[in-house]
Order: sequence, then structure tokens, then C-alpha cells
Amino acid sequence: MSRAWVYLPTHHKILARILLPLPHIFACLCNRSTPSGPQISASTHIEHLFYYPPDYVLYHAPFAACRTCRRLKPARSKHCSLCGTCVARADHHCVWINNCLGRGNYKFFLGLLVSTGIILAYGAYLACLILIPLVREHMAILQEQHVHSDPEAPDAMSRIVPVSLQSKLQLFWTFYMIGGIPIAGIGLLAALMAPLFARSLANHISLIRAGRTMNESNKWAGWEIDIREGLAFVGRLTEYQDNNVGIRTLMRTGEIGEEEEEHCNIEERRKRRELQYRWPTRSTQFLVRSLDGSPPRQLPPEIKELVVKDSWQKCLEPANVENIYNLGFWKNFMEILRN
Repeated sequence: MSRAWVYLPTHHKILARILLPLPHIFACLCNRSTPSGPQISASTHIEHLFYYPPDYVLYHAPFAACRTCRRLKPARSKHCSLCGTCVARADHHCVWINNCLGRGNYKFFLGLLVSTGIILAYGAYLACLILIPLVREHMAILQEQHVHSDPEAPDAMSRIVPVSLQSKLQLFWTFYMIGGIPIAGIGLLAALMAPLFARSLANHISLIRAGRTMNESNKWAGWEIDIREGLAFVGRLTEYQDNNVGIRTLMRTGEIGEEEEEHCNIEERRKRRELQYRWPTRSTQFLVRSLDGSPPRQLPPEIKELVVKDSWQKCLEPANVENIYNLGFWKNFMEILRN
């Protein structure tokens, strides 16, 4: 680093000092837990239940209980065995930061990808900025050493035969001989790694555009296979227009006991009874899988209560299934930044 530092102009030294700390800052922010996530604790569990409504495709209400945490799993959550807890709006467990990405820290992960990609591209540019003048100077010296004089020419120095490199490997070797590992090696590594971060960022941008997480994208892939094979049927929901599980669901599942409810003060009791999903859209469809390709006939009673009778229709295209978590790219992106 010190070898390359002496060649940099002042404005690049200032810019480098500004950019270099950014990935470390974003990595630290990714590991910070807040009430909004990503880890779901006992004190924030009820609040997480009402961030996202069930879509009745990947998530259903009443919600199933996590077999490890022994608590209801909020919609879009997933239990991480590495973190040992359920994660809100779970995307994936990132080995770079050794933490799960989800609600609350996903925006910082995007900042980590952007800042790291910029630094890698900028590092490759600085390596070229330093090495190109040095290589040109080196090649000029070699040309002067290989000047051939023509006795018949009026000017003995008029004929210059430049040294030609036999292959691109020789050119890389010249860069390495001049810059060494501190400049040429690190610059080449940065140039190779920058596209990987750019590809990862592009992948997450496509997920934001689709209103999905990486975890949900993997689940949707299974549904898309069933839809193309004609095994998926969609029904119309009945009286679940508000899709508010509310305090009754929590009490019915034992999440909040009657004794606990009685000991709450009036204000706390009012807040609990007014619990509603904060997400602006609600599901109107219920998607099921049929093993024989015929409309479902035997369904559990809880599903029969939700779906209009004889409303089952074969789902022909994945686009026919509504994704209530997709509000459009800009709204999806702003929702991530707000949480």
C-alpha cells in the first residue's frame, strides 16, 4: 500500500480515505440488532406478527409455530439454525458478515455491496493509473536499447524497431515486474472481484423489483414448477379482506393468555386489540397443490372456511398468482430503506 500511495495524486488520496471505511461501517451496521429486526426476540415478537399479512401462497394464518423458538412464525420470517433465532423478512445468512439478512439490516447489506464494488473498481482504476505511465517509461527505455542503425539512412536514429510482446501473458508479466504484488497483484484481484459484487448487487435489485427475498425466491421456484405441470389451483378468499389475525388469534394459539390479558393496563390492552397489519395490500387468493392435477376435493376445515366454495381454478401461469408483497420497485425499495 505504501508503495502505491506515493504515486497517487492528492485528490485520489483524499477520496481513498473517504471510501475505504465505508464497507467496514456497513458491515458493522449489518450486525446491529434493532427492535424492527432482523432477529425476532420475545419482546418484539408480537410486533413482528403484524408487519406483513399472510399471502396464502407461502405464508398462512393462523401462523405455524417455530419448532425451535416455540413461537408463532410471522409472515416472511424463517428460523436460522446458525443464528439460533427466527429472522424477520429473512433473506439469507451471509457468510461475509456472519449474520442473517432481513428486516432492519438488509438496507445496510445493499450499502455494503455498493461500497465494496465501488472500492474494487476504483482500486483497479488506481492500479492502471499508476502502472500505465511506469510501463510506458519502461517500454521507451527498452526501445532505446534496441535501436538499429541503418548506414544508408540519413539519420542513424530514424529507424526504430520496437520490442514486441509475444503474448498477453508477457504484458501481464511486465505489469507485475514493475508494480509487484502491492500494485499489479492487488489491482488485478480488484478487477476480477468487482464484477462478482456487481452481479450480486444486480441479483438483489431484481429481487427488490419482484418484491421477494432470496428465501421466498427459492420457494416460488418450487411453485413455478408445479404451475407449469398443471398441479396448482387457486381459490378465491371469502371474508379475509382485512386479513387481521388480531388479538383473538394470539389468544387462541396461546401466544397471549387470558391471565396476561387481564393484568395489562387499559392502554396496553387497547393497543393489543387494535393490532392490524401495517402492509397496505391483502391477499384475495389461496393457492394449493394437487397431486393428481384435478381440483382439490378433500381440504382441511380451516381452508374450507377461507375459500369460496367451487371457486378453484387451475393456475396456468406463475404471473396469475398475485404477490401482495410487490408494491412496485420504488415502493419496495423505500420500504426497505424505512426499516
